[in-house]
Amino acid sequence: MKVHTMGKWNKRIVGMNLTGRWSQQTYRLVQYLGQGATGVVYLAKQLPSGPFLALKMSDAAYAISSEVNILKKLSKTTGTYQGPKFYHIDDGEIIYFHSYKKVYFYTMEYIEGMSYTRFIAQNGNKWAVVFLLQILKNLFVLHRARWAFGDLKVDNLLVSSKKTPQIRWFDVGGFTEFGKSVKEYTEFYDRGYWGAGSRKASVQYDLFAACMIFLEAYYPKRFQKHKKDGKVVLYEKIKSIPELFWFLPIFEKVWNGRYQSAAEMHRDVQSYFIRATAKKKRMQATLKQQKRDRIRTKIWSFFLQIGVVLISILGGYILYLFYQT
Repeated sequence: MKVHTMGKWNKRIVGMNLTGRWSQQTYRLVQYLGQGATGVVYLAKQLPSGPFLALKMSDAAYAISSEVNILKKLSKTTGTYQGPKFYHIDDGEIIYFHSYKKVYFYTMEYIEGMSYTRFIAQNGNKWAVVFLLQILKNLFVLHRARWAFGDLKVDNLLVSSKKTPQIRWFDVGGFTEFGKSVKEYTEFYDRGYWGAGSRKASVQYDLFAACMIFLEAYYPKRFQKHKKDGKVVLYEKIKSIPELFWFLPIFEKVWNGRYQSAAEMHRDVQSYFIRATAKKKRMQATLKQQKRDRIRTKIWSFFLQIGVVLISILGGYILYLFYQT
């Protein structure tokens, strides 16, 4: 999908009002939030006294309608779905250089939060496995509807600002029906780029991207394969960080497409991580005990040496007295 002209004027219309032709509902475009391949997203205020919403706008009707169909379906699901809730679709006209331009738009939940990258930078990569588990739960819900995320990457994720940090996704522009070719992708997260499989929308395509999001918490500057074998590069990156050793068997399954669902990978991540954490705690406890034993040995050795010296002095003194008598 391609947005033909919106890139030239996406920030110019901030502050303007947009009224839906069918609903007659008016929205004030408050802030430019970003642009993807299918449209531009704004923070919008529903007038006169409505809530703040996310409003996605395009000059191509098909770009909007396909996303809306997905959002409508997913918004009805319950449980772990963490994408934005869909509200309304419409079309209208916006003033641009003293003329009216027709646009198509829809409104959805505005998700407040911090970017994934910023949250990890501030709170540490210990959160990476927590968010990986949350992402896998979300993907399981999406995959049951026979859709792949497609362009799954940290740029499409937010950590909600609620008490318990929660991963939310906010851009469905890359969602692709299973079996179709993924049109929107970013090389770092794309298994085709790394030589790990095709670009057809599938469970396996998204699980590979989830792995790369997890690794990015440890390599925030990312990395490339250059002319090397992709698998070799990724194995080297995982093996370079001892605390990621537990992830190797999981990555092996992802690389070879052996997981048939996000739930399977979720179980493995949870199981392997718990075992690795328990092993680490046992090793730490053992090291602490060994350290205590070494200190205790040094203390006993010190007192033993003092004792030997004192006994030697005492013995010498006794001999001295003996020879004096």
